[in-house]
Amino acid sequence: MEKVFRCIEENAQQYTDWLIEACNQPSVSAQNRGMSEMKDLVISFLNKINAEVEEIDTNGYPIIYGEINSGKEKTLTFYNHYDVQPEDPIEEWLSNPFKAEIREGKIFARGVADNKGNLIARICAVHAFLQVYDELPVNIKFIFEGEEEVGSPHLEFFVKNFPEKTRIYTII
Repeated sequence: MEKVFRCIEENAQQYTDWLIEACNQPSVSAQNRGMSEMKDLVISFLNKINAEVEEIDTNGYPIIYGEINSGKEKTLTFYNHYDVQPEDPIEEWLSNPFKAEIREGKIFARGVADNKGNLIARICAVHAFLQVYDELPVNIKFIFEGEEEVGSPHLEFFVKNFPEKTRIYTII
C-alpha cells in the first residue's frame, strides 16, 4: 500500500481540485438547485476511473450507478449521495458555501464533509490504486443517489428493481 499512498501524495492537488469542483457545484435536492449539473459531474468523476456508468431514472433525481468489474470473486459496494442541505442560514457562513475556500489547510464549503468529501475520496482511492496496480483486487460498485437529504424516497425503488446492482455477498 505504500505505493498507493505515494501516488495519493503525488496526486494530492488533483484530488483536492476534484473535491473543490464538486463542492463548488450547488446540489440542493430540497430546492431543486443544481441537481442535474451535479449528477453530470458525478458521472464525469466516475468516467475518470473508467467505471461503467449507468444513470437510473426514478420519479425524483436519478441514481448514478458505477461499476468496475475486475472479474474478481469479491465485490465492494460504496454508497454515497450527491445532494446537500440548503446553506441557510447564509449569514453564518464566513464565505460563499458553494465556492470552496481553503483556510489553514482545511476546505470550507457546503457538502465537503456530508457527503461530497466521502464520495470524492472513494473515487480518488480507486484512481490511485489503479494508477499503481492497473487493476483492482475486488470488483467495485458505486451507488450515488441525489435524494438522501430529503429522506431517500426513491432508494427503495432502486433496491427492489435492480437487485443485481445491490446484491450483498456473504463472506464466510
